[in-house]
Amino acid sequence: MRMEPTKIEEAATKDIRRDKLLNPYLFAEEGCIVATDGCLLVRLPVEVEDGDDSGPVSIDALKAARKPATKKLNGGQVSIKVNGSCAVQNGASYPRPEACTFPNWKQVLPDPAREVIRIAFNVRKLVRVAEALGAETIVL
Repeated sequence: MRMEPTKIEEAATKDIRRDKLLNPYLFAEEGCIVATDGCLLVRLPVEVEDGDDSGPVSIDALKAARKPATKKLNGGQVSIKVNGSCAVQNGASYPRPEACTFPNWKQVLPDPAREVIRIAFNVRKLVRVAEALGAETIVL
């Protein structure tokens, strides 16, 4: 899996009682990684590589893949081989979090066919989304 060096794990829950949401989840067949805490949700595109499997992605692996020396090996992108474990290009390997059924995140997305969509923002959550996206600004 290759992706931009964002901090998507910032959108994942910190509540250990919500174990399915503790780690970002790779959807290999859809080419995206998703993280949520139940209130906010971040979905980012990824380039799925041969052998990558859908499932949770280790936060430690994401952090290691973002380190400057490792990013330099990948042209500035994060690269993690995600199958039985999460292997970073610098040779480090991290255990893959226990497989789980990630909630149906598509169900919470607004229906674009509706004429009126009302949106309210919690500024603290919006800051977390910006951090997860690795952005200093968000265009609405």
